[in-house]
Order: sequence, then C-alpha cells, then structure tokens
Amino acid sequence: MSAPPNPDAAARVETLREAAGAFPDAPGVYLMRDAAGKVLYIGKARSLRRRVRGYFQAQRDPRALLPPLLSKVADVAYFLTASESEALILENNLIKKYRPPYNVRLKDDKTYLSLKITVAEEWPRVMAVRRTSDDGAVYFGPFASARAVRELLRVIKRVFTLRTCSPGFFRGRTRPCIQHEIGRCSAPCTGRVTREEYRRQVGEVLQFLRGKTGGVLARLRREMAAAARELRYERAAVLRDRIQALEHARERQAAQDLNLDDMDVFGVCAEGRRVTVQPLFVRGGRVLDAAPFHLRTTLPLAEALRSFIMQFYLAGRDIPPEIIVPLMPDDRLALETFLRERRGGRVRFLLGTRAERRGLRELASRNAAEAARGAALRAERRAEALAELGKALGLPGPPRRIECFDVSTTGGAQATASMTVMLDGEPAPDRYRRFRIRHAGGMDDFAMLAEALSRRLAGDDPLPDLIVVDGGAGQVARAAEAIAAAGRGALPLAGIAKSRRAGGARTAERIFLPGSSAPLTLPEDSPASQLLQALRDEAHRVAIAHHRKLRGAHALTGGLRSVPGLGPKRIRALFERIGGFKEMRALSAEELAARGGIPAPAAAALCEFLRRETPSDPR
Repeated sequence: MSAPPNPDAAARVETLREAAGAFPDAPGVYLMRDAAGKVLYIGKARSLRRRVRGYFQAQRDPRALLPPLLSKVADVAYFLTASESEALILENNLIKKYRPPYNVRLKDDKTYLSLKITVAEEWPRVMAVRRTSDDGAVYFGPFASARAVRELLRVIKRVFTLRTCSPGFFRGRTRPCIQHEIGRCSAPCTGRVTREEYRRQVGEVLQFLRGKTGGVLARLRREMAAAARELRYERAAVLRDRIQALEHARERQAAQDLNLDDMDVFGVCAEGRRVTVQPLFVRGGRVLDAAPFHLRTTLPLAEALRSFIMQFYLAGRDIPPEIIVPLMPDDRLALETFLRERRGGRVRFLLGTRAERRGLRELASRNAAEAARGAALRAERRAEALAELGKALGLPGPPRRIECFDVSTTGGAQATASMTVMLDGEPAPDRYRRFRIRHAGGMDDFAMLAEALSRRLAGDDPLPDLIVVDGGAGQVARAAEAIAAAGRGALPLAGIAKSRRAGGARTAERIFLPGSSAPLTLPEDSPASQLLQALRDEAHRVAIAHHRKLRGAHALTGGLRSVPGLGPKRIRALFERIGGFKEMRALSAEELAARGGIPAPAAAALCEFLRRETPSDPR
C-alpha cells in the first residue's frame, strides 16, 4: 500500500495496525467502522490477527478491498467464534443486521418464485413464495418461469395430496374440506392420514423436486395395478392420471438427460461494480430453470462470490452434493464443512474441469452474461425515462428518489395512506411506508393526503428529488401547503390523474404542477409517462392492500366486539379453536359454547349476530 497522503492518516493506519496485532490468532468476525461508528464492512477470518493486520500492512493482501473503504476506517472490532463455520454464520447474521455498504447483501428479489416446503411444521405444506428465509423450511429456486413453478405446484397438489390451507384454517376443521372431496388433500386435519404416511408423502415431494421420480412412479404403478385387480376402476383411473401428470412434469423439466449427480452450477459476469450471478440447478440429471441475481459490490470477485454463496444457502435452499464455481473460495474447507452439516451429507466445491461439468459452467457463464446485458439495457431505459421526466417537469436533473402518495378509505372509515419509493427508476419496497390516518373529519381526501405528507416529512429519511401524489390540481395544492408547513424547503411536486374520456376518446394521463390548473400531458407511450403510471399504480395497490387489512381486523375486533360477552381474548380464542366466520355459522349455540370456550349467553348472542350479519373472513 502506498504511503498515506497526510500524517494524520499515517498515524491512523499505524494505530489500526498495532491494534490488530493484539487480536487473537483465532477464528472470528471483524467489523470495520468509521469515525461516527457506522459499520462499513464485516468479514470473517480463520485468524483475526493475520487477516485484519493484512489490511494495514505496507504490502497489502491482494484480496483486500479498494482504498476508499480503508481511508474511512477508524476502528475495527471483533467477535471470537469456536470455529470458522460459526464465523460464517455470525458474519451473515451481522451483515443482515448492520447492512454495511461494502458487503454483498443478497436482497429478496420478489420478481421470481421459489417453492417452499415447510418441513419444520407438524403437517408440512408446499407453496410458491417470493421470499426465502432461514425458517426451517426447504426452498427450491428461484425459478425464472412463474408458469413453470405453478405447473409444478399443480402437479404436487394433484399427485401428493398435501394440505394447502393456512394453520388457522387447519386447526379449525372438524370435517374434511372440498380439497379432500376432490382428491387433492389427504385431510390430516381430521385424522384421515397417519403422521408416518403423511411424512412419506413429504419425502416423495422432496425427491420429486430433486428430479428423482422413479420411486414415486413405481409406487403409483403398483397401487394402480392392485386397484385394477380388485376391480376398483375409479381408483385405478385416478392413479393413472397422477402417473401421467408426474411423467409429463418430468419431461417438461428439461429436454436433456445428463449422467451427473445433483449439483448447483454458478456462472458469473462482472462489469465494474455490477456482478451478475446465474445459478443452474441440476437435479436427477436434468437442468432446471433458474433466475439470475444482480449484485453491486466493490469486493474482489472471489470474495463477492463467496459471500453470495453463503447467503444463498443460508436462506434454506436445497443443498446438492456438488457446487460448481468459476473461482474457488479461499475458505473452501470451512464452507464445505458448514454446508455438509446443514445438508447432512457430502458437499464439494469444484471448478468443473471435466467435459460435462465444464459445459454446464460455460452455459451458466453465458447465461450470466446475457442476464447482465439485459439488466444493463433495462438500467439504460430507466435512466432515459428519469432524464425525460426531469426535463418535462423542469427539474435540475433526473429525479433519483421519487416518492408517491395515495389514500384509500371507505366512507372515511379505516382510512390509510401509502408512500411508495423509486430509487433510480426501480421500486424500493424496503423504503415503503403505510400510514393509518388519524384525521377525524370524515371523507376529506385532501386532509388525509396532507397528514401523510406531514408525517413523512417530520422524519429523518433523505428528502426525495420528486414527490408525486395521486390526483389533480386540488390534491397538488393541498400537498404543496403540507410541504411548506413542514419547513423542509422547496420540494419538487407533481400530481398524476388518470386518463378520462372526452368526446368519445380517451385522453392521456394528466400531470398537474403547483400553481397551474392546466395539466401537462406526456405521450402515452413515453418512458417518463409509463414510469409515473407504474409508480402511481404501485402506490394505489399498497394503499388498498393496507386498507383491506385494517378492514379485516375491524371485522374481528369491531363487529364481534359488539356481541355481548365477547372481548378481545374470547374473540381470539374463537378464531384459534374454530376457524373463520364460515365455520362458526355452521355450529349451534351449544357447539359454539363447547368448542369456543365461551359462556352460553355469549354463544347464543353470537349465533344471533352471525344470522343477522354477514362479515367476511379476514384470511
């Protein structure tokens, strides 16, 4: 490392180097902080002393981060762990907690679907999800094709008859639901299947998703033959249809059979700070559909890939015995040990030099390059849309952070407002906000909007480059008043009103600016117009979803609490023990009292309420 540019920096580096010399020669996790105490980078090491001192030596470790990080480091703290494997887990947990800017963080990408098997539940379910976590479930994916995922889910429901209902609905059953009647559920809620038989079905689902369908097909064929011999032709026909569905799903998974073990193959494409990782999942000799991941990092490529892989498998994803990587991580043995413990079997990292593995690695790399090209093209289009929008609205430059506000209410009751955020033209759901409106003046959308804006601007979040409200000149004028009253300076503001019909023709979306009653129109197909419409529609969706959630809660605590003898605890117990309103309506007053654990007068009053009212189920 070249000499620091000034004596203060030289003294700081020397102080950090000497402090690192006192670190233990043991595994652990280190945290680099700036002068304000903000965590900049988190790493793990087999030897804390050697790793951290290496950052501040004259000849720095070539794996070290870029100088901008080291120029900001004012302090390094550490945590000791019993092993390097424990350090891997702690590193990942601390990255999630502190979100350091110089680490790779594997964000939830809700664009793609994964399949989740809740193996930690007593009676597991299979479902399609857009978010993974280390919650004891097993995840497969993410997959690039949502249609393929839903087709797999349809086959699983048809062939393996696992439950699909929520835990609350499951606990409230006294007789099988329609899914059992049509042969799509084995009805564990009412004891129609043993725990051992159900677990066998769960194991077969896992084998199916890993591409191993031979055993399942053999069992189904035996059962079909036995049903035919016993003249149970309807049962034999059902089993025949299940066999055909399973075979069809296996054929659709891939057109190529490979004589290879199960493995995950990772291809990488790095362009500056943008790194695209493309996994390929090989299960049962078939290459399955997979979605790419896009990262932004200044880490060396090998370090970025190691961090990605660690977070990828810590999210509960299925771990194969072989993992093919383009670059071997320097802590390969620790990673293998950690993943072997989680999998309960052998795990190896390989460079994939043999012909078939090399072909898959090259395929993954080509797909990563293509995904990176597509992401760059989309980023370019977003930049063009922001530049066009900034020019159209007379802003000093493209608005990098845009916030959009919308209000949702029903007759003034359970009013809510939403704030959705776009950063560089992309939705940022982790920065969304939802407001439960406190305004008590009835149906006054203007006042509700002003309240949401005032509460947002009272916080410490970074100010947006543009505020957008759903509405016309009236909403914009009231929003401008709220912004002025907040005392946060002049903030660019615009309103977007939906198109309307004039003279039989539909007009373009109308954009209103403060101080002007005449709307601005952009071409319907312009990138700026489409970006604003997407932002407004997202704010509308979030506001309505929050409003419906509050209405559902009100159905529980508002409607039922009007019944004499029912308070919050008894209402909660009713839903836990019985289920929803549909299940309650099917019971007599005596059954409600017995199963719900409520007094007989309260049960009679509840029966009368359910006959008189028709509340909708909140689930």
